[in-house]
Amino acid sequence: MVCGFGSLQLWHNLGDGTFAEVAAEYGLLSGDWNVTVAAGDFKRDGFVDLYIVTYANWKPDLKQLCKNDQGLRDICGPTLYPGTRDRMFENTGAGFQDTSEASHLVPKNRGLGIVTADIDDDGFLDAMVVNDVEENQLYFGDSSGVFTECGVLSGVAYSNTGEREGSMGIDLGDFDRDGRPDLWYTNYTQQDNSLLKNFSDRGFLHSADTVGLSGVSRPWVGFGTGFADFDCDGWEDLFVINGHVAYERRDSPYYQPPQLFRNEQGQRFVDVSSQGGPYFSLRWSGRGAAETDWNDDGAIDLIVVHQNDPVAVLTNLHTAKHWIRVNLVGTTSDRSAVGAKVTVEAGDRTNTRWKCGGGNYLSHSDSRQLFILPEERPADVTVKWLGGRTEVFANLIPESTHTLIEGRGQHVTP
Repeated sequence: MVCGFGSLQLWHNLGDGTFAEVAAEYGLLSGDWNVTVAAGDFKRDGFVDLYIVTYANWKPDLKQLCKNDQGLRDICGPTLYPGTRDRMFENTGAGFQDTSEASHLVPKNRGLGIVTADIDDDGFLDAMVVNDVEENQLYFGDSSGVFTECGVLSGVAYSNTGEREGSMGIDLGDFDRDGRPDLWYTNYTQQDNSLLKNFSDRGFLHSADTVGLSGVSRPWVGFGTGFADFDCDGWEDLFVINGHVAYERRDSPYYQPPQLFRNEQGQRFVDVSSQGGPYFSLRWSGRGAAETDWNDDGAIDLIVVHQNDPVAVLTNLHTAKHWIRVNLVGTTSDRSAVGAKVTVEAGDRTNTRWKCGGGNYLSHSDSRQLFILPEERPADVTVKWLGGRTEVFANLIPESTHTLIEGRGQHVTP
């Protein structure tokens, strides 16, 4: 699935090493500025639906002249253009139909990021959408396929000072290991990035200022980002890929430094960018980023794309002594298992991950779930599949990747 200005593309794998573009044939038509996509079975009918994030109602205009704070011609700001309604395409089994209005998506927003998961743990996919100088949306799903938008009520629509943020990258994780999904997203210069701690099924609290993340990224424009346990200690760290969109500004340069933040047992994040290696000592025009363990050594690596610069492949030099990786395959739920909740119990440690749709910024990370283990012993993995079925896959051997197929674990009665 490829999003772009004025159209969508769906490349169907023909199984012989070639692809055919079939978006129009399957009803995937959108003339908007299509930014990114999150795939998942929102109606829980066995078919994978598509949520398309759209940006602004913009068209090329050679006569429009915008200047920056130095009086030089530069890009035009987003507030000059109204937002457009995001698109929800329901999978009918034979194609897709546009149900954006029927799904109760807000009439307009300037979307840039999305992450989907079963945030309120009710068996249906939800979606968090972050926008550019617009309030954010948090959509809760149900069996009808109609969303309930609760951004304001859930505490995620605005900054902790009530400001509409310029938000880009987004991820979902559990930074304090309390078993609840927390939210994290990056923002524009002169705004702090936002960490939202989950304190109830549908309630979040801005927490960046309580864990040392206030002010540390304020000069920069954050794009690619995510939770990842880079130092292999069992706690999810954070990374931010920065880069301005304007070329000449007094308050913030175009090329900007990437950042690494170490999680100190869920209590505080510490800036360890200076220890991140040569890439983190330079400045870049950062944009997208994907997390993956490309060499399968149990330590998360990064792939970063830049504006008008080559891709960077960053290999993690930390050593994961003991780890386990799981690849989820749904049977009753959709095959990709988006919406599943995975918990690993080993020794005195419990870690939880969610199989998400979307996430990051215009990027898709490794779909496998990687867990660091405190000791070299078999681990028990509990999977709560979308819809509520819970299974335990017991005594999985460490330093291995295990494919967990829905229906083949030991069923657990709630």
